[in-house]
Amino acid sequence: LVGHKFLAPMHEAIEDGKRTGKVGEGPFRYGWFATKFYTFAAPRTETNTMTGKSPKLYVPPSTITLEESVANFTQLQDNLIAVCHAAQGVDLRRVRVTSPAFWFIRFSIGAWLLMLDNHQRRHFQQAERVLASRRSAS
Repeated sequence: LVGHKFLAPMHEAIEDGKRTGKVGEGPFRYGWFATKFYTFAAPRTETNTMTGKSPKLYVPPSTITLEESVANFTQLQDNLIAVCHAAQGVDLRRVRVTSPAFWFIRFSIGAWLLMLDNHQRRHFQQAERVLASRRSAS
C-alpha cells in the first residue's frame, strides 16, 4: 500500500524536475534526518531494532487474500522499476516528494526510493518470519 500511494507523486516530481532542469549525476548524499528516515524502514538487525505503528492510510484491509497481496506486490515492483528508469539523470537530492500520509513530511525522491527499498526488504523479512513460524508449528 505504501509504494502504490507514492507512484503518481513520484512520477509528477520526476517530470517536474526534468522540466525545471533539476538534473544531476550521483552518487547523492542525503541529510541526517532523511538518512534516519530511510534507515528506520530497513529490515530489523541487531543494530536496527526500530519499529513503529503504520499510519491508517497504509494499513491493508483484513479481507485481502494472499493471492491479491502477492499480485499487488509484484505489480508494485514493476512500477517502482519504471520510476527508477524515469528518474535517471534527475538530481535525486533536489527533486522532492511529499508523503501521501503526512503533508508536512517532504523528502528528496532519492530518500523516498531508499526508504521504499528498505521497506520492501522489511516485508520480505516479515514473510520469512511467518513462514518459519508456520513450519515450526506443523
